[in-house]
Amino acid sequence: MDQSRAESNFAASLGELFPELCGASIDLDQHAAAVIIRTLNDGSAGLQERVIHHYGLDRVKRVAQDRADRLTNPAYRAWRERLDLPPRTPDIAFVQGLWRR
Repeated sequence: MDQSRAESNFAASLGELFPELCGASIDLDQHAAAVIIRTLNDGSAGLQERVIHHYGLDRVKRVAQDRADRLTNPAYRAWRERLDLPPRTPDIAFVQGLWRR
């Protein structure tokens, strides 16, 4: 499988995380931060590993660290050590907890 086809298949596999696109493909470079955060929050383990492979662990770490407050509480706990996430304030943890109720 060539590189562009693999990237196209990868972009298509992200469709369930972006229902507002109604099946349209997402630009993996332009929307990298959104892809990373949505996948860490709601993607399957396999999809999360594909995102890390596609963008590289260093880039995923940088995005997750910069946007740690956008991670749900379960995602934050799951990724805290691997991505070396900064500590969260109690108010952010509380607000993120409201989304899951």
